[in-house]
Amino acid sequence: MSPLQHLNLLLRWDRTFGLAQAVQDAIAPGDFVLDAGCGSGLLSLLALQAGAEKVVAVDYSDLDLARKLADENAGSDRIEFFQADLGTWDARFERPFDVVFAMLYLNDPRRDEQASDLTYDLCDRFLAADGRCIPDRVRYTAQLCEWPEQDLRSRQRQWNRQVAELETRHGLRFNSLLRGVMEGPPDKELFPLRSSAGVLDRQGARVLSSESMFVELSYRGERNHYPETLQLTADTVGIAHGVIWRQELWYGHTLLFVNESLGWLDQPCLVEPQEEVILTTDHHWRRTNLLMRQPR
Repeated sequence: MSPLQHLNLLLRWDRTFGLAQAVQDAIAPGDFVLDAGCGSGLLSLLALQAGAEKVVAVDYSDLDLARKLADENAGSDRIEFFQADLGTWDARFERPFDVVFAMLYLNDPRRDEQASDLTYDLCDRFLAADGRCIPDRVRYTAQLCEWPEQDLRSRQRQWNRQVAELETRHGLRFNSLLRGVMEGPPDKELFPLRSSAGVLDRQGARVLSSESMFVELSYRGERNHYPETLQLTADTVGIAHGVIWRQELWYGHTLLFVNESLGWLDQPCLVEPQEEVILTTDHHWRRTNLLMRQPR
């Protein structure tokens, strides 16, 4: 991540304010803290401000900026940095961590399943029995939506026409290119715009159902997993093109921040008021972002 990307992330005041409040609530004087996926090292510095004795900061990416900010804020003697893959990191310490910061999320439930699994693993391996994790739980809810501009099948038909025209113009075959576009993981350019606050720009969208709980993952108790299906009940008539996912990261009663994302229905369908729609959240959804409707 570039310095400009770090700056833009830190300028998300809704996010940084919630995190700063959670750090103040979680840290006790003398705490030993793990900052997992430390990035710029902001949480490490906030932990020292709140009274932590020492912080271990780990990130897979380059830590040059984090080290410079630690020097600039007189924290380098109390922050130990490791550039490592958290999934395989096996450092040993004299005592377990009192607090684990695990801000590892990518703002979409299918991509963040691995982040949740990693957070569970970090807590199992490194956190004291009475330790605290930030966030301590993650909630995902979902709503059906009518959003003609986001009808993936219409886009795929357009790609077919465009590739056919390309082949005609050049006298060449581009079927491999078309398959790569149609079958590969969705490109970020396909998704609707999201504001700095993490909320989708819903221009052109119409919500067809109330929010329904998909899963809540708590790092204070036993490990939880994603369900195999998502069940939604339509409130109004419309064509369901997709599902708006809402992700909430919490610590105690503090909402750290919210992110929204979009998943597409494999086949858009007409829904009526009170109609139950059951969608499959399996490996196909994880790979393609397409939700397949189960037969009634």
